[in-house]
Amino acid sequence: MGRSAWDTETKRIIHVEAGVEGLPIGMAGGRYLCRSCRDPLILKGARPEAKVAPHFAHQGGGACRLPDREAQIDADDEVVIQLCDQIRALPGVTGCTLASPGEDPHRPTGLPPVVVAQCGETTVVIERPGTLPGPQAVRRRIRAVREAHGGAAHVWFLRRDPAQFGHLPSHTVRLGGRDVEHQRVAPTEQQQAILDAGGHVYWLDGKLVLVPYGYHAFRHPARPERDWTN
Repeated sequence: MGRSAWDTETKRIIHVEAGVEGLPIGMAGGRYLCRSCRDPLILKGARPEAKVAPHFAHQGGGACRLPDREAQIDADDEVVIQLCDQIRALPGVTGCTLASPGEDPHRPTGLPPVVVAQCGETTVVIERPGTLPGPQAVRRRIRAVREAHGGAAHVWFLRRDPAQFGHLPSHTVRLGGRDVEHQRVAPTEQQQAILDAGGHVYWLDGKLVLVPYGYHAFRHPARPERDWTN
């Protein structure tokens, strides 16, 4: 039982939680496509007398051909929907919607919808993917956001996950009389595409927002047991 589908007529993602009023039921001429396997879907449970909640189903009641991917899409969407609700409740936010700029069912990016937030004259487009697709898909998304939202700030929040960044050799510092290894990271090709386009990449570690690829100058108090000569 699917919670979302790609609408080939409106060129957007339909989430049943947001309501399906006014949408044609059944096959609707192949209008609805599975976001995972791209097979046609059937809209069920949309009649007032229906005994089940609205949902999308594959033909014959069968399961999706890519069930793991379908589950991941639903999980990523849920995070974005909750984020949109949280941002919408913030003071000063005058508009907050979900959109899927540049999404094409025949060339799927694998990205969940973006959150488009308006605060005064500032527009921010927020990405919260589970994982990033290939560089070409990332660049296509960036171009589509730019065409749809002009000079809006385009920011990407990634999970703090070893698979989400490239690795550099670690750096050793002397701390408290012992050597301590500090991990260093580098942008992946996908992240570099975001940075080259003027976007911003952040990582989420619980409730912490980590800003990568930069540094902050600060002073350490001099202590006899510490050697900072390197």
